[in-house]
Amino acid sequence: MIKTTEEANIIEKVKQLSDELSHGKSVDIDFTTMDNKNTNIQISYENGAIILFNKEKYGTESVYTKERFSLPLKVEARAMTSDGNIVLSYNGGFIILSWDDGKKKHLFVRDFVDHNKFETYRNKGEVPKNTMIDIEWFIGKDIMTLKVDGELRVSDNKLPYIEAIKTTSLPPAPLGIQTSRGTTVTVESLRVTEI
Repeated sequence: MIKTTEEANIIEKVKQLSDELSHGKSVDIDFTTMDNKNTNIQISYENGAIILFNKEKYGTESVYTKERFSLPLKVEARAMTSDGNIVLSYNGGFIILSWDDGKKKHLFVRDFVDHNKFETYRNKGEVPKNTMIDIEWFIGKDIMTLKVDGELRVSDNKLPYIEAIKTTSLPPAPLGIQTSRGTTVTVESLRVTEI
């Protein structure tokens, strides 16, 4: 649900950027081609979805797309978690929904350029357990936004990567999905569009 005129304007701006500037490179990820170098992750496939389970009680494990993508880009995912985080990563940075800080209500972001910079968005990351949600993550050159089930959770134009890419370009990078701490993450669909 859009709460303010400012949020509505941001959503419209992101939509316009997506519609007007798209390179036309939109990739629906084939989960069976994702790279897995981790031994602690159990992967299965069901009805076209990928199901990730971290067998360990600590740490995170990832799978990555074989394709590499350049900014700006839009990531669209339909996913659910059994009890923990949903993590999407790009170029060493990531977003964590339901950040496992004991409350699971926060959104946590690690920067894509300065991996020592983190942002916590309080009460912006909670997602229901065992329920599919739609995630739209826009990583722009002057703004990053995140929507969950159409609700704008974050719009930030002051992240360190935004200033950094004015002088340094990021190399193309794969997109990752992570699971952590004995949690099952199921992803039904994943689409990445270069804008």
